[in-house]
Amino acid sequence: MEKGLLENTGEFLDHWLAVVHSADLDKPKEIISFLKDKHEFTYGFANFMALKALKSDAVSVAKTEELVELQYQKKQDL
Repeated sequence: MEKGLLENTGEFLDHWLAVVHSADLDKPKEIISFLKDKHEFTYGFANFMALKALKSDAVSVAKTEELVELQYQKKQDL
C-alpha cells in the first residue's frame, strides 16, 4: 500500500501523515472523508491512511489483543 500511495500521489507516507495530523481529525471516517474530498484519494488509500494516522493498523499495534481493544474502545455502551 505504501508503495502504491507514492505512485498514485507522488508523496511519501510521512507527508500524508503530517497532512492528516495537521487537520486535527481523530475519527477514521473523518480522515477518510477529508482525504477523499480534499485530496481525491480512493477509499482504499484513505482507509490505509486513517489506520496509519490513528496507529490502529496491525503493524502499529504490538499485540493482537490490543487490536480488539482498540476496535471496541469507544463502543462500550453497545
